[in-house]
Amino acid sequence: MTTNNSKAIYPKPNLKRENKNDIFDIGWNEGVLSDGRPYRMEYWEQNEISHLTFIFSTLGLRHISEDFFVDFLKQEELVHFVPGMYTVTPSRIIDAAGNEMWSVKIVIGDEDETFVNDNITIQPYH
Repeated sequence: MTTNNSKAIYPKPNLKRENKNDIFDIGWNEGVLSDGRPYRMEYWEQNEISHLTFIFSTLGLRHISEDFFVDFLKQEELVHFVPGMYTVTPSRIIDAAGNEMWSVKIVIGDEDETFVNDNITIQPYH
């Protein structure tokens, strides 16, 4: 997932939870967007709220609005949001290989509500 076609390096997942405030990594998946851009998806939980984070290159997508990502994730068929019930937070990060990436965090839900209508394929961390 780096711009030089080498494999991106991701931080080691947190598989041990000391308390509910800790980030607990549940699983991941990888794929390719319609433009050929690879992505990584991570599924995690903190404070009893489940999240997905999609990570992909900013190349060609550097100057876009936050609202773009809701439609983008729908068009790529990565997430199907409950109408009017979504939280999408994009930020630019630098991966361990020095490449600028989008990190797009989505709230899946909490113990009372779900904001995503999906059966998302998750690879568990071992």
